[in-house]
Amino acid sequence: MRQSRVEVLAGVVLVAVMCEGAWPNLARAAPADEQELPNITVLSQGKKKKKAKLREVRRPAHQARTSTQDPASNSAQPAVQAADGSGAPNVASGPSTGPGMASEMRVSGTTLNQRPVTRPGEVLEAVPGLIVTQHSGEGKANQYFLRGYNLDHGTDMAIHVDDVPVNMRTHGHGQGYADLNWLMPETINSLDIRKGPYFADEGDFSSVGNLHIGLLDRAERNTASVTIGSFGYRRLFGMGSSKLGDGTLLVAGEGGVYNGPWDNPDDVRKLNSLVRYTQGTATDGFSLTGMAYANRWNSTDQVPSRAIENGLIPRFGAVDPTDAGRTDRFAASARVAGTDELGAWKANAYAVKSSLDLYNNFTYFLGNPELGDQFHQHDGRLMVGGGLSRSFLGHVGGLPVETVVGLQTRYDDIDLALTNTHRRDFLSNVRSDKVKEASVSVYAENTVRWTSWLRSTLGWRGDYYDADVYSLFNTNNSGHSNQGIGSPKFRLVIGPFQKTELFLGAGMGMHSNDARGTTTSESPTDPSTRIDPSPFLVRTKGAEVGVRTSIVPGLTSTASLFMLDQASELVFSGDAGDTSPSRASRRYGIELTNEYRPFSWLGIDADFAMTRARFVGSNSEQADVYASLAGYPEAQFGNAPGNYVPNAPAMVASAGITFGEKTGWFGGLRWRYLGSVPLTEDNAWRSVPTSIFNARVGYRTAEGWRIQLDALNLFNSRTNQISYGYGSLLKTDSLYNMCYPVQAAPAAVCQNGVMDTLVHPIEPLAVRLTLAGSF
Repeated sequence: MRQSRVEVLAGVVLVAVMCEGAWPNLARAAPADEQELPNITVLSQGKKKKKAKLREVRRPAHQARTSTQDPASNSAQPAVQAADGSGAPNVASGPSTGPGMASEMRVSGTTLNQRPVTRPGEVLEAVPGLIVTQHSGEGKANQYFLRGYNLDHGTDMAIHVDDVPVNMRTHGHGQGYADLNWLMPETINSLDIRKGPYFADEGDFSSVGNLHIGLLDRAERNTASVTIGSFGYRRLFGMGSSKLGDGTLLVAGEGGVYNGPWDNPDDVRKLNSLVRYTQGTATDGFSLTGMAYANRWNSTDQVPSRAIENGLIPRFGAVDPTDAGRTDRFAASARVAGTDELGAWKANAYAVKSSLDLYNNFTYFLGNPELGDQFHQHDGRLMVGGGLSRSFLGHVGGLPVETVVGLQTRYDDIDLALTNTHRRDFLSNVRSDKVKEASVSVYAENTVRWTSWLRSTLGWRGDYYDADVYSLFNTNNSGHSNQGIGSPKFRLVIGPFQKTELFLGAGMGMHSNDARGTTTSESPTDPSTRIDPSPFLVRTKGAEVGVRTSIVPGLTSTASLFMLDQASELVFSGDAGDTSPSRASRRYGIELTNEYRPFSWLGIDADFAMTRARFVGSNSEQADVYASLAGYPEAQFGNAPGNYVPNAPAMVASAGITFGEKTGWFGGLRWRYLGSVPLTEDNAWRSVPTSIFNARVGYRTAEGWRIQLDALNLFNSRTNQISYGYGSLLKTDSLYNMCYPVQAAPAAVCQNGVMDTLVHPIEPLAVRLTLAGSF
């Protein structure tokens, strides 16, 4: 704890130093090319006028950027040319040009690759207020936290790569599962960031955040790199492009292995590849992309704190060393876009074949006192879909008007299975399902520029979902379900005045629930227990007010106040190892972001977010659980009814410094902080704060050679990646002997287990050395 406080203090000092460094430059006149926000205007002939802000690193999401990136360069060189493979949700320009909300922005791929990270998904921490972590093996999807939400593996944060959705609905492990371990950071061109249910072209899982990752079209140089590091980390990467006909062919691939600090080595074996062909630009051109990925690993999942404290296992030990996973993903996608005298249009299509097998044991011997509680989750699916959007530019009453209409569709053919296992060997079936889930969505937005300083956007989105569920072992849980929902959207932008804009937003959104829950009427393990089906689509409501200013030369600052109501919260279930629908919830909070670039070779950023998250109403079910544990205070502790949302982060902060030009020395230092969170609804169990530093230093030559050293968890913090609070049972617990073989304690106490904090420790200090060359 003392070390954590020291790191928090160091982080505060780092932020203070950044702010102090800004004050001497308040009176410095900005160069002429930094005075204006960028703009793109589509002419009737389809030609474009461009203005580029040359020193901005993380830009508003409407700004154009290049599709070419030098992987050997970590300098924050801005992109000034429109590109294909944008991943941007809209292709339209005109009256709506500019960010729609203060929290909307774009980060270049070059900037993302400046960040020293432990795993690929952590590059998303460029999103202000977002924490990306892991509680299991390196092939499993990351855990995400944003705006007071524990997003589990992706629920309520929609992620798209090259317009292909990453989130998996009706997934074998958790709704909205979003695995990014197949993403090669060097192939990223841009990251477009949106937050809140205010955009008509954003649908399922997008109420909290919407992230669109665009891919490179070509590499500035053909590149190969090798990385070696602590705990058996090895990675080979290569990327190159060449002209092919009228377009460009890009090829990239990686292979990697990693053991980690765990007593039971992760033994990660990862292969990944990408092939991409493009012609033209993002607004007038097309792209074809193919991907293939495979990964195998062992898992050291979260473990009970008491097991470490009592010496049952070491800090990096495992209760069940046979937990593991394997996954494969094959994807093909196409995008095409064009502009004409009416406006712009874009279409895309994709097909993804994927499979995942997970072996987890989160409660140890609570359900099966002899062989343990390990279970196997299988998800195999074919996902196909696409979208089409069209913008129309014109004038109404002399006012510039833009209208965007769109259609999106998706179909998932899913094979799901849940079985009980022992050391990965089959014991018994729990349930097995075949699900066919389809959706179609239509949307429209109209933007009017009333004056040079006022524009409004009014939109509406309609979503319709339909699913057939066939339960192999319990036909009473089979069935057909469907539901439709409409969501109005509104945004208002006032300004700029003195390089400052005010943003207002309000809207409704939704997320889908697991289709199996909509047809399930009885427990798979106990058919006599009746279960009420869950709704297919869950309503969310949000509102936000924000301000963005660049009044200080070189400094861009934003502040956003937001509120989100959700009709049903998805919370983690320790005994099942997944999420389940719970009560309605409400969140409100504030986000602050600052980016300062006093010189071309120096960048500074600092973000801070605070959120209050609470359930709405009372929890009679939890009250019944609490009453059933009467006489056992140690079991009641943590089970009292309350309105705290488990794992909802109240405070998130980050800061960083990067330096370097195209050649010569470069490097950076980053700090991120996740405050203490409630682990139970009564707030009786809480996590410890997480505070870590990552650093990088390196040198590159004009010929394209680069050597860099990353130090991860620089100060060797002994904290946790993530913590949970729930009941489990070990054979060394005194309660085990009270429940087995002869039950001496009440059944409810034996079923609840021993309440404890379960943790996944953060990896200790690790270094990784990379040598890269260009040819």
